[in-house]
Amino acid sequence: MSTLINLWNLDAPTLYEQPNQQQSTFGRDLIETEAAYYVHLDVPGVEANDIDISVADKYLEVKAERKSLYDPATVKIHSAERGVGKIHRKLRIPSNGDIDKAETKLKYGVLTVTIPKKTVAEEKNVKKLTILTE
Repeated sequence: MSTLINLWNLDAPTLYEQPNQQQSTFGRDLIETEAAYYVHLDVPGVEANDIDISVADKYLEVKAERKSLYDPATVKIHSAERGVGKIHRKLRIPSNGDIDKAETKLKYGVLTVTIPKKTVAEEKNVKKLTILTE
């Protein structure tokens, strides 16, 4: 299992997959660089309008559905190896992840969510105060 997934220490600054969730056959990578976190999720054959991405309570949730290209009631299927169905992934956003600046991209069947890291000042919510003089 990836070292980026840590189900116990939810306050550490890494990406986590929520435990006890339905797993899919679609692959995913969780990557961290100095500047950002990246979630790469394989969604071959899924169109952008069939993907729902939301953020709530420090979690990034991705739901998608790969639909069949044909109706099994109207055709005779000799072989079907391509999977169809729903995918559901829920990942905890690290405390230093800036979800307000997150970007998503779908290219060649791979959904990429880029979550930039906050600067130290942003992470600590440091605000500089101006001194007024009379």
